[in-house]
Amino acid sequence: MTTKVWNLKYYLGNSERVLGDAGNPQSRKSALAGAATIEKNGWAVWVEHHTSGKRIYESARAIERRQEQAPGAAQPGRRHEQLGITLKPSCNEANEG
Repeated sequence: MTTKVWNLKYYLGNSERVLGDAGNPQSRKSALAGAATIEKNGWAVWVEHHTSGKRIYESARAIERRQEQAPGAAQPGRRHEQLGITLKPSCNEANEG
């Protein structure tokens, strides 16, 4: 039985692009060591089982991003609606209608 069942995944910088490590699937020790290195760069990183998707490690940034993408989460640029604030249209928007 192989112990190389863990995938190391991360978001490329601040983009929405998810990358997997070239060594996937890999051992738990190797995946966790790689995650520590990627986390030092400030990127969102996690380690998950290659078939079940169960995560055994998530960086704080990965948790934040997952929660932002959860159903019911505020959409980017819509924080004012979540806070109950009404924005006035800009001069350009007012003249377009």
